[in-house]
Amino acid sequence: MIDSPIFYDTDCLVSFLVIGEGNLLHKLFSKIIIPKQVYDELSHPNSPSIIKNELEQYKRDNFIEIKDIKITDKEYYVYEQIKNGVWREDEKCIGKGEAAALALAIQNEGVIASNNLSDIEFYIKDNDLYILTSSIILVQALEKNIISEDDAEDMWSKMLNRKRNLPASSFKHYYSNIYPEDCKKFNVFKLK
Repeated sequence: MIDSPIFYDTDCLVSFLVIGEGNLLHKLFSKIIIPKQVYDELSHPNSPSIIKNELEQYKRDNFIEIKDIKITDKEYYVYEQIKNGVWREDEKCIGKGEAAALALAIQNEGVIASNNLSDIEFYIKDNDLYILTSSIILVQALEKNIISEDDAEDMWSKMLNRKRNLPASSFKHYYSNIYPEDCKKFNVFKLK
């Protein structure tokens, strides 16, 4: 599973970029893949400069690969189905970036990196996808001794201050109480 591509949705990637901690992702992964739809969201003129600057730096460093889904690509049909809410009957429409990341993960046996678990839970389970979230990435960085628990708590606090949607008020609470439940409920991607 370590060779599986990881496709990032906006919310997961922004959690690190908005606090100037994209370098943590660089320490954990050789590259990250974002759909063009996510790139367009992040590089929008109204996007905070810290996000745009970090994004462009990682693009120049070839750390971020931007994947465009063309009408002739195998992912296109799945993307359109998910985006338009017709993958299944009781489905709601979701954002373009989220739909693109899901389509890429589904069609390429990849990992989805997204914080919107309520929006994507059906797709994760229906397609037996592995997941990463900002919270899980912090846990993995801690368990690989890349950051300390104090570092994780500091990043968590900064993310909350920047209005990032996290599942607990502290990293410690997430790690002790929610992370074990996430591991039971989902296929959590584990870094080696």
